[in-house]
Amino acid sequence: MDWLKLIAHKLYRFWKLGGHSQWLLLQAFILLLLVTLFLKFWKVKHTQIVLLWLLPAPKISLYKSERIFKIKKTVQIVQLAAIHCQWAKCLPKSLVLWGLLHRQGINSELRIGVRRNTKNFEAHAWVEYEGFALNDTQDVRSRFTMFDSPIKHEFDT
Repeated sequence: MDWLKLIAHKLYRFWKLGGHSQWLLLQAFILLLLVTLFLKFWKVKHTQIVLLWLLPAPKISLYKSERIFKIKKTVQIVQLAAIHCQWAKCLPKSLVLWGLLHRQGINSELRIGVRRNTKNFEAHAWVEYEGFALNDTQDVRSRFTMFDSPIKHEFDT
């Protein structure tokens, strides 16, 4: 019966989120699955192009205060979805966050960095808005050596 209480609690928390956040959470779940699958077969740039096609940007621009609110909410929702999709690594999580921000008219940058510890080579992905890391700590640039420019899709100028 503990599992029934757990499901009831999760459903209660989901309904408590509100309409827009519920929709954003469902999109994040679906996109985490799709992006993880896409990355098994395609390059990052191709996956970005698919996300842009699936999540077109609105024609209107947002005030700065609206952008900040939407960024915070979207980061929280993607992190919540990622808790339940533990198979999703940093790259799919970052691509989903980048795509959902784009869908809301917020231009962010997908960043990838690398580092070499004693015997291991590591790569990491995160999203930045105006130089501020959204889904990682602010010292991420000191922990990983970034590529010179953000990861861009073919339609960027």
